[in-house]
Amino acid sequence: MAELDPLQAHEKGVFLFGDFAFDTRTRNLSRRGQQLPLGGRAADILQVLLELAGQTVPRALIVDRVWGAPNITDSALRFQINVLRKHLSPEAEARPFIRNVSRVGYVFTEKVEFLPEKGAIAARNSIKDDALEQANRTRPKTLIGRQHDLEATVKAARRHRFVTILAPGGFGKTTLALAVLETLRPEATVFWIDASNVRQNADIWACLAAQLPVSGTLQAPVDLVREVLRSSRGFVFFDCVDRCTDVLSAFDQDELWDLENLTVITTSRQPVNVRDEHIVRLDALTVPPSGLALTADDIVAYSAIALFFDRGAAHLQGLLLSEKLLASVAEICRRLDGIPLAIEIACAHLSIFGVHDLDLLLRENFEMIDLMPTDWPERHRTLSKMIGWSFDLLTRSQKRVLLEMSVFLGAASVEACLRVISSEDLPERDVIQAIAVLVGKNLIVKEDRDGRASFRLLDTTRAFCVDQMIKTGEWHQVQAKLGEFFILEIQGQGLLEGDKEKAINWFGSACPNLTNLSACLDWQFEMAESPALAVRLAAEAAPLYMQLSLLRDCETIAARALTYQGRVEQSEALWAALNAYYGAALLATNGPVDASKAAMDVAIQKTPDARLDPTAILAYSGLYWLHIYRSEPDLADACAEKLRPSSKSDLQDDDDLIADNYNAMALQMRGDQFRAERELEDVVKRQALISLGRFMRIGTDPGLLSRIFLIKAQWLRGKVTTALDHYEAIRGPLEEPEHGLYHCWALNEVIIPLYCSLRDYDNARHACETLRKAVHQQSMTIREVSSEAALQAVNALSGNPNYPALTALRDKMDRNKFRMLIPWIDGIRAQMLGELGRDNEALDVIDQAISFCRANNSRWWMPELQSIRCTLLWHDQSPEGQASAAIAFQESHDCAEELGASALAIRNVLRVLERKASDRLHSVATEAGRGILASYPDDGDPLAEMVRNQI
Repeated sequence: MAELDPLQAHEKGVFLFGDFAFDTRTRNLSRRGQQLPLGGRAADILQVLLELAGQTVPRALIVDRVWGAPNITDSALRFQINVLRKHLSPEAEARPFIRNVSRVGYVFTEKVEFLPEKGAIAARNSIKDDALEQANRTRPKTLIGRQHDLEATVKAARRHRFVTILAPGGFGKTTLALAVLETLRPEATVFWIDASNVRQNADIWACLAAQLPVSGTLQAPVDLVREVLRSSRGFVFFDCVDRCTDVLSAFDQDELWDLENLTVITTSRQPVNVRDEHIVRLDALTVPPSGLALTADDIVAYSAIALFFDRGAAHLQGLLLSEKLLASVAEICRRLDGIPLAIEIACAHLSIFGVHDLDLLLRENFEMIDLMPTDWPERHRTLSKMIGWSFDLLTRSQKRVLLEMSVFLGAASVEACLRVISSEDLPERDVIQAIAVLVGKNLIVKEDRDGRASFRLLDTTRAFCVDQMIKTGEWHQVQAKLGEFFILEIQGQGLLEGDKEKAINWFGSACPNLTNLSACLDWQFEMAESPALAVRLAAEAAPLYMQLSLLRDCETIAARALTYQGRVEQSEALWAALNAYYGAALLATNGPVDASKAAMDVAIQKTPDARLDPTAILAYSGLYWLHIYRSEPDLADACAEKLRPSSKSDLQDDDDLIADNYNAMALQMRGDQFRAERELEDVVKRQALISLGRFMRIGTDPGLLSRIFLIKAQWLRGKVTTALDHYEAIRGPLEEPEHGLYHCWALNEVIIPLYCSLRDYDNARHACETLRKAVHQQSMTIREVSSEAALQAVNALSGNPNYPALTALRDKMDRNKFRMLIPWIDGIRAQMLGELGRDNEALDVIDQAISFCRANNSRWWMPELQSIRCTLLWHDQSPEGQASAAIAFQESHDCAEELGASALAIRNVLRVLERKASDRLHSVATEAGRGILASYPDDGDPLAEMVRNQI
């Protein structure tokens, strides 16, 4: 093998070629200042080719220098060469830097210049590396999620005299500064100063001079440094200047500033506030939104997760990248605010815990211990020490404001901060001044929305402050102040009622009081140090939770408060209100259970003037719907009357509209479709939006329920097209999230039975699918059962019956007293048994359903039940059986005529005409059909047309 002539041999320095620079000291490859990711093997090969640039380097030499083993395959070498080529020539048209010499090796074709560490540029070659050793040793060599920041900082350093890399603690300012230094090193003199120990101006000059390899000189440090920097471009890096900004400001004004080639670059948690300061702000690393399902491909999409896998690589090897594992990693990164140092500290814990263990511990506010390498700075060893470094620099008032800000979970408005934090010894002026300083120091995050400012702590900072407050015993005091603030705040929000936009402003992201309110309630109840305050706060909060459709939360806080009933001294009116909200919320979450009724009964008993009091109005309204769900229209009607003003002479406009609306809906359930249609039309015309007072959920339109009941009446009256058009007209509002309960009602109780009655099972099944989705937009758990029951009923009618499944669902609804649909389901169950030849069982089912309807005066489906009974009876071919069938037919017909349920009357006739009934029954049905058709509306009912064709 011919002896090769290396450009340099084992000397440290920088290779320059084209737009690229390769630093043998850091083994970093960069292009135009942008660092390129390069693996260790590829870097070794590149260095060999650069040392022997222009010469053919045999494969064997490369393998020996890089792998040190002769048995490496050609494919392994070719793979690494291809990696290099992709970095050096990413564009297809670019010239190749590395050329293959067939059967021999490779040659680096580009012109290469080598700048040795000593002897290249007078100033540059004199700078020692000793000052950087500690910083480099405790910082990762790979920069993740900061490429844009690196480019921006390098660009700023080349254009500005003073650059500050600004971010809260742990955001990776030092790591970025080191990457900037390595990028700039080939083109200038660089100095690195750990400013955490700088206390006076002389310290700076001493640190700079110490990095020059000059001994035995009598020159002052300032003169020595100035002499070096006159001959070359210079960059001075000050790391961690938080404790010496005043010293650095004086240094900026000193005589070194007249060196035009000098740029100062600092890392700080607050601006240095010197002239011409250019700030590069660092954000946290990116984390995925909560609830997003992740795959392995998403690791590189979110820099926080990429950092976690890079720093925790030694402990994560061999683990299956399952969705569950990635979800835990994402939650860890979110909980740590995407802070790089926090993620590195967390990764150190993987030596003890698994990923899922660490996720669980952090959810429980586990304080991570010191597992970092011994040579790391003290302030970077734990999250508490990282935040404590900045906290110790604050004044007494600044510390107090920061600590008490931790009472807010999420952001808080300016007003909330002032009212909760200020006191006699800390006036509002001082609070505002402290917030301004803390925002400047990146310890408080300021958020703006629509001209309104709000302030919050990062989760990591908040955890530190909460821990400090608990240790000093002050946490309960500030929580009590927050509770009193919310009581007054809610009492002043009367204008919120029914106004969705105002509610969003009060509860939304600009001032998310709801998050803080929930946290405050949890604390008051869990610690129970002031149960009276907890009960008062719950009584004020319950209406707002109901207004926001947060019915499960409303139920929970009212229930927690009621556990103190009889033990905490409060007014009867307050306990009545809590019972009313608990009962109403429980109705909306669990359905018409006995506990809901009992709570609302108590509310009425505790209300002196039960007719006019808002608490009683809520309780009577809740009881009305409870009886409707139970299919007890008479009891519901009695509750509706309680909502009617007692004196007709005092009526103003439509003061009795609520009662009229409720009466009309109960009338429809009783079965009188003619009167119900007329009265519901009147209610809808009088007022579409019916306000029921403070308990009505914000943004909801209870007038929609009037329309839903009207649609049902129109259908049963035979006005099919009108009913379906009416439904289409209100479908949009029904699909709004706040109308989830109404949407389920419309589909479950009206639209699905309507389509089934028309034998349109495709549309019925589609409505079932829509219902299944709508169930998740409301709170009532029993709706899941009734939704599944509706689907089983449609399947049974369309030829795919499952009697045990439908019966089990029906029985579960009955146990929960959710009985509106039970007559409809029982009719279908009876038909299924009849198809199986089990007529006696079928008749038992139908007779029990008819008895239930009669007992509760809920007759809306009674004609259909009697008609099904007729079809079961005619299976008996005996004269007695046929006579009984004829009687049942006539009962169905008379009932439908009495109730004005023309659609059910026509179904009764069609059922007889389509089957092989006796001549007598067929004749009776034909005559009845003629009578019905004479006045039947021409409104799109296909069954009426089928009867007309049969006759």
